[in-house]
Amino acid sequence: FDKVMAGFKLPKETDEQKVARSAAIQEATKGACEVPLEVMALAVQALEHAVAIAEKGNKNSVTDTAVGAMHLQTALKGAHLNVQINLPSIKDEAYVAAKKALAAQLLTHGNSLVAAVEKLVEQAMA
Repeated sequence: FDKVMAGFKLPKETDEQKVARSAAIQEATKGACEVPLEVMALAVQALEHAVAIAEKGNKNSVTDTAVGAMHLQTALKGAHLNVQINLPSIKDEAYVAAKKALAAQLLTHGNSLVAAVEKLVEQAMA
């Protein structure tokens, strides 16, 4: 986000400066989307491990797996919010559509993994 703010500080007196400033802001805003998308992907990857741990791990600590999954879901949702807040500022419609779809897919998949962990934990405690 620091790069976005730096873009806004660029000069804008001439047409060339305005074009350069706009391009810098757009690129920086794309970067501000890429980082939380990476966080989302990593959270999903970790949630996939959490499912395996809930299935095969020590049943005496299965609730710790559920707590970990809850934290990962919070990271997933927080990163999704950061993507959502930045996408409307990007003028590249193809980029926006692709990243919006990716973020939605990651969120849906991550939430389904959390539900799977919760189900496994409930079964282990029964």
